[in-house]
Amino acid sequence: MSTSLQTELPHTELFEPTRVGSIEVKNHYAMGPMGPLGFATPEGGWNQRAIEFYATRARGGVGLIITGVCQVTNPADGVPPGLIPNPTQSPGLFMTTSRDLTERVHGYDAKIVLQAGAGFGRVITKAILGGRTPVAPSAIPYRWDPSITCREMTVEEIQASSSNSASPERSRARPDSTAFKCTPSTRLSARPIRHLILQSPYR
Repeated sequence: MSTSLQTELPHTELFEPTRVGSIEVKNHYAMGPMGPLGFATPEGGWNQRAIEFYATRARGGVGLIITGVCQVTNPADGVPPGLIPNPTQSPGLFMTTSRDLTERVHGYDAKIVLQAGAGFGRVITKAILGGRTPVAPSAIPYRWDPSITCREMTVEEIQASSSNSASPERSRARPDSTAFKCTPSTRLSARPIRHLILQSPYR
């Protein structure tokens, strides 16, 4: 946006630099995370459509971009490969395509935060489930059909998901920061959650 137009608009402070934690952002405009369906290669990297999508937003003047969720492999969820970017499916490809994405966004003096998640739990859509029983940290009602009760994750599934969540490729992709998405689930049973907290690499 031109400087002359900025001065004509109210709230000119929105165009002033700010800081989010340790990240210096050129203005107060941030793009929130949205589902990245259609943004992944079959091997789990970012495709060119995704890179152009975020680069276009950066070119338009957004100061901070938070990507849609990149889901690490969760054996309980069973999300099909290639549906969304995945740092554990093909780590090398994810790292190189994420670096390409980061460099494109940085080229417009914008910052980018990589959002990662470990699963959808009780809110996973029926289209992704494909007739399977949804899985959640506890045996709770399925969000889109309360008559269905989710299967409780096993300790082994929790350990695998927790281990995959520590994938170093997220940091090697060189984003400005990483955000971890926790899909909301309520009424969690103590046993699996206590185990997840004790075993989590982010503890």
